[in-house]
Amino acid sequence: RDIIQKEINNSLEILNNYLEYNKLIVSKEEIDLNVLLLDIKKSMKEYLKEKNINLKVTMMDDDIYLDADYNKLRQVFLNIIKNSIEAISLEGIINMDVNINGKNMVK
Repeated sequence: RDIIQKEINNSLEILNNYLEYNKLIVSKEEIDLNVLLLDIKKSMKEYLKEKNINLKVTMMDDDIYLDADYNKLRQVFLNIIKNSIEAISLEGIINMDVNINGKNMVK
């Protein structure tokens, strides 16, 4: 599987374990992945500019809906991006591509 899909699944598993441990409530609702990614890109804009890093998000033309907790999934993506920023020494590009392969989201 794609690395981002693995990271999302791992993060969701961590969240589920944390939920069981601390009795947190995960508020699942139907969310549009494209809207979430645009929100993340907008919120990271100044930080990325400061670090001289470009976040390139390539989405499908079709809407992609997930049954998920918007805020928690947003935090998962923010953590992945922040880790990517820390891995880049001077300047660079972080690419996020969203594609659908059958019933699976990839990349």
